[in-house]
Formats: sequence, structure tokens, C-alpha cells
Amino acid sequence: MTVTRALFGLLVLLACLNVVLFGNNLELGRKRKLGDGCYHVFLDVGSNIGVHSRFLFEPSKYPDAKTGRRLFNEHFGDEESRDNRDICSFAFEPNPVHVTRHRELSEAYSKKGWRYVFIPAGVSDRDGNLTFYHQGGEKEEQSEEWGFGMTEYRRGKGTAVNIPVVRLAQWLKDEIKDRKMPSRVHGDRDMPPKVVMKMDVESAEYAVLPDLAYTGVACELVDFIFGEFHGVDVKYEDTGLELSHEVSRDKLRATVEFLNSVRECKTTLVEEDDEAYLHDGVPFPTKCHLGRCD
Repeated sequence: MTVTRALFGLLVLLACLNVVLFGNNLELGRKRKLGDGCYHVFLDVGSNIGVHSRFLFEPSKYPDAKTGRRLFNEHFGDEESRDNRDICSFAFEPNPVHVTRHRELSEAYSKKGWRYVFIPAGVSDRDGNLTFYHQGGEKEEQSEEWGFGMTEYRRGKGTAVNIPVVRLAQWLKDEIKDRKMPSRVHGDRDMPPKVVMKMDVESAEYAVLPDLAYTGVACELVDFIFGEFHGVDVKYEDTGLELSHEVSRDKLRATVEFLNSVRECKTTLVEEDDEAYLHDGVPFPTKCHLGRCD
């Protein structure tokens, strides 16, 4: 009897620990998702040095980021009512030149209770590794290597590097779909949870957006996508398929039309971006109170 009671007590203790550590809504054995605990999600896909997340988390410091601030106000709530503790930002950036900057930003935000997750990878319609190019030249050096991508714009003058890529559609299913909502919302409780994506991936959109659309992932999970589309000739390294920029643009326009017109699709997609504050130039926050930092 004593052994049975001790065993029962141990099982009760383990069950309690499971509730405390993993929450009532997480079944035993469920893999933790990166999106767990995120009320709102911002996906900065092709983040360069991460200024869009700064427009979102610290809007008052970026008065000239009018487009970015307007879009964030429309989809996450106005700047006065939202609270950064309700938002998680996931920054996908393949350029190794920017790794240190992202890690420093992530560390600074973490100290303030803000979730900024840096993912040092490119995106595609499949997992693997692909060739990216540092374009070289004075213009690129002065523009934070905006042109880093899978297209070598200056033929024969770029520097090739092998970069890991993730299938974005699958990543969203694995890490964002069915994420565990936080037990408390700090900001506007009337604003429903949103998933917003900025995409600027230097022609990888011709693979990524159709995959997001035709797998149904965008329509199911992503409320709003904004970004820049690039009119370039596209060659798929893994299959050898080549598309002229006219054909690739037509393909992309068909995808955009699909996303914006299908009644059952929640996603709205616009070709709009904010390229203010190229070099940022704003110091990281140092003081914080109730989710707001100086």
C-alpha cells in the first residue's frame, strides 16, 4: 500500500510539473514551437539589418518610416495601444555579413522582454543549400548589400557562397501553425492575433510565394504580406529551370491575384515596402518600463 501511494504521489507530481512547465494546452510530448507564446507574429523575410522590426518595436524613433508604421498600425493596432510583449518578430536573413548585427539586436531586445528571433538562412520552396552572391562594388557596400541573393547581377564579378535555405511554407506549418497563445495579452485585447509578413528576398519570391499559395499555408496562416518583387531573369539552381523576367513576373502576378481574390483565402498581398533608414543609425534601447523602452 505504501509503495502504491508513493507511486501515485509521484505521478501526480509529474503531472503538476507538466502543467507548470508546458501549460494546460500543451499535450505531453508535443514539440515546442518557436511561435508558442506569441500573440502577434511578424515575419521579416529578407530582413537585411532588421530595421523593419525596429519600425515595429520602436516606431517613435523612426518618424520617416511612414509606410512601415502605417502598415503595422493597420494590422497590429496603433502604436499607443499595442504592447511589444505581445509581438514576436522572426528575422530571416541569409547574408553572413549581418549575423553579428542581428545577434546584438536580439540580445538587446531580449533584455527588454521583447522576442526577436534571428534565423540565419534564406527561404525557398524546399530545404537545402543554394548559391548566393555578394554582388561586390561600391554601390553594394554603401547599401548594406541589398542585392545579396541567388542572382548574380554583375556577371563574373560576384562572390559565390553556399547558404542554407528553408522551405518557408513548411517552417510556418511547423513553428507558427497551432502555436500556443499566451495566457495574457498586455496591449489591445480587442485586436485579434495577426501574422504579418514582409518579403524582400531578391527574386526568391518566384519560388516562395507560389509555394505558400498553392500549399494553402498563406491562406490559412498569414493575414497580410507586403514587400518588393524583383523583375529579373530567374534560374532555379536545383532543377535547372530558367524563366525570363517577363514570364516570372506573370507567374508571380497570377499568384498575387489568386491570394487576393479567393474568398476562402485570408491573405492580402500588396507590393509595397519601406526602405527608409538604410543604415539604421539609431542606438539600441537601454531603458525599459512596462514593455516600452527608451
